[in-house]
Amino acid sequence: MEAFVESQESQPPGNSRRRLGARRVQALVLEILTTALIGISTVLSWWDLSATSVGSTSGFYLNSTCNGPSCGSYESNQALAAAFAVTFALVIGSLALSVLALSFLLMSTRRPGLAGEAVFTGVIGSVLLLAAPVYLYFALPAAIGPSVSGFFGSYRFSPSSVFSWGGGPGWFMAFVALSFYVASTLVVYRGFSPHRSPGHP
Repeated sequence: MEAFVESQESQPPGNSRRRLGARRVQALVLEILTTALIGISTVLSWWDLSATSVGSTSGFYLNSTCNGPSCGSYESNQALAAAFAVTFALVIGSLALSVLALSFLLMSTRRPGLAGEAVFTGVIGSVLLLAAPVYLYFALPAAIGPSVSGFFGSYRFSPSSVFSWGGGPGWFMAFVALSFYVASTLVVYRGFSPHRSPGHP
């Protein structure tokens, strides 16, 4: 991939190196936070169902559903299993690309051209991470069935019995991680340039 260039010819070489170093640190911090947040989202529930009548909440995770200490797989509902399997694949794909982008950034200290690869992986990873919660938002209600009218909602059986459901902490965390993902990619895109010796055209 062709390296992208930010014009720095008018700046003293020392200034340019310091600015590049600061941007590299900023990009690394953002990328580390991105990777950590995506990882955290994989262990949190992505959809929650609460019942006020019994005071309990069922959490739907990427690989299982839990009600208190009791957890089970999605094997009994193939549609639900498929919806979470696709979501899980998208999240893991974005996590892998985030780790790869971080590796490219670390190696770019010696090979500046690799910063371009960090941008490429960052863009693809961001798209996958955005796709995960958006896909689940549309796929989950259909997978559960007509009892759930939408990704967010509630149903009142009586004044003291209300079922409510909606996105869990992991689902919201994906959007937080996405903001860091996009920010780190933009910092690399705007700030990195191939190393040039002073006076090089």
